[in-house]
Amino acid sequence: MPAGYDLATGNEKWRGKQTFGADLVPAGPSLAKVGGDLAGQKFDQLMSADTGEVQRPLPKEVSVMSCSHDQAATLVCAGPFAVIAVDLASGQLLWQLHHDQDGRKAPTVKAV
Repeated sequence: MPAGYDLATGNEKWRGKQTFGADLVPAGPSLAKVGGDLAGQKFDQLMSADTGEVQRPLPKEVSVMSCSHDQAATLVCAGPFAVIAVDLASGQLLWQLHHDQDGRKAPTVKAV
């Protein structure tokens, strides 16, 4: 179950819904990427780190990937067979590179 805490006091600020396999990672100064399985439905979304309110859904491609924020406006997600970039303002897929696309291999992401 994802939850947000006040770093100064340690008090809980918000609590999300009961989620199986919840994954919560930073996605910008005030956003978090949360994913998991809710009542049998897999999901990935951007939510406010301050309030826990859902801001926008994310493309289904990010569900099996590890994501990092570029410290500007993009979430870059990498998995064993693809690398994708998502615009944080809209949640839209910016670009994707799949393994064996045009004879290329998806790169390994070391830093964003």
